Amino acid sequence: MRRPRPTYDSFSIADLTRAFIDGDRDALDELMFRLGRVPYAAALQHLNSMADAEEVAQETWLRFMQHAAEIREPERLAGWLWVTAANEARRRGKRDARLRLVERMEDVAADESEPAWATSDFREAVTRAVEAKLTDRERDLLGLLIDSRGLDYRQISAHAARPVGAIGPTRARIIRKLQSYPDIAARGAIA
Repeated sequence: MRRPRPTYDSFSIADLTRAFIDGDRDALDELMFRLGRVPYAAALQHLNSMADAEEVAQETWLRFMQHAAEIREPERLAGWLWVTAANEARRRGKRDARLRLVERMEDVAADESEPAWATSDFREAVTRAVEAKLTDRERDLLGLLIDSRGLDYRQISAHAARPVGAIGPTRARIIRKLQSYPDIAARGAIA
């Protein structure tokens, strides 16, 4: 026979968090009941897929279960869940965008029926632009950005020996340099 579920009506979020840390698994159920949509909503703001947002929400709750004892202000758990889910969703979104770019590049390489800008001539023009316009460091960074492993900016920063905050602006400069190359500018194909 299943034991009755405890009543947590008088418990605050901080009380429930402490109860969970002390081993009360029903407290986690109550937290998820009260705050369950918070990580989902945060993730959905950064992702286009409800399924991906649900995965991020589940990962966020798992992370909470692993690190609950480290949360300094348990009364602000909703904010912690929101920020954790939003950060994970942004990482996932960036990783997925890089993976789509790599897949698209592989598709273009394999399919000669692509539009005129995706022909082997265009691929050669991009190669020439990379060699002519980019420094060795920029080429290395570009390689990391389109790496099929889907590295996040923190990992790219470690590999490239660049501050995390410099990666996005450098990426934008690289794209502008490639767009300015005459053979590419005429096609307007790099966004």
